[in-house]
Amino acid sequence: MGEPAAPPSPPLVFDTRGTAPRDRIALTREIARGLPTPVDLVAPEPDRFRLRVATHRLGTISLLRNQGVGASVSRNERMSRRAPHARLIVGIAERGGAPDGAAGRPTELMLYSSRRSYVARLDGVRRTFVSVDYDDLRLPARIVEARLHRPIDARSGIPNVVATSLLAIADLRFGERAVDASPLTRPVIELVRTLLTVTAGDEFRAREPMRATLGERILRFMEDGLADPSLNVGVVARAHHISDRYVYAILQSMGIVFGDWVRGRRLEECAAMLSDPSSRALTVSDIAFRWGFRDHSAFSRAFHRSYGVTPSEWRRRWS
Repeated sequence: MGEPAAPPSPPLVFDTRGTAPRDRIALTREIARGLPTPVDLVAPEPDRFRLRVATHRLGTISLLRNQGVGASVSRNERMSRRAPHARLIVGIAERGGAPDGAAGRPTELMLYSSRRSYVARLDGVRRTFVSVDYDDLRLPARIVEARLHRPIDARSGIPNVVATSLLAIADLRFGERAVDASPLTRPVIELVRTLLTVTAGDEFRAREPMRATLGERILRFMEDGLADPSLNVGVVARAHHISDRYVYAILQSMGIVFGDWVRGRRLEECAAMLSDPSSRALTVSDIAFRWGFRDHSAFSRAFHRSYGVTPSEWRRRWS
């Protein structure tokens, strides 16, 4: 057997609360200039200045999350000219996000380029930044740069889908228990492509990246609805504005049969709860119903076929 995979490295985090007030500005400027896409920092109100920033990578993609007040960040023309690679930065403003909490809801998107100067104020809102190489986007520069420095409403429509998905992926890296999200590198790029082509008005190019991420979005929807006994292909199709047949086709291309996948995942969750001492107060039926099984007998038969023992016998093994 091969060596076990190394756990993903934690994000790099800097918080001015752990720094002496007299050193905050100088140290933060030093860190800002060392970012993958360097920026400068100006704090006209040093006494108000606060900042928490975390950075991570996802393959060729750079992730950054910050929240602060009392300063502005800027990228000047000299920095832009010295950029070794042209990179697009997608900034996502959140409502309800906190430095140590779960992601809030996206409210606004702003696009920046490493080869263009800009200024952005720290206004207390938490923002997540996703940085992607122009080359990886495989789009004309006019499409990539069509909406630079112009706010995009992220509360609805495709911008909301893209922003929500990017925040969820970033949470996998910035959460307390970092998850290996490397398989999501390509979907992140395709999501950014979608945002660019849609907001630039190029609907023809928009269709391709949306199709490329449809399978992942369908699986995430199925996972989120796993405990709902009414989950079926029709529900999935309506949520994604496609036909039942297309849902089956997308899943088949991924080697997935809808009913088998849902039943298998529900059984996995039931098996995990049955073996968990903290779930002892729940009956077998309680657990089955919790994970979308409507009939105890049908659940027991399915469990026995998959695990070779009844649910009660499985629970006794772990007691």
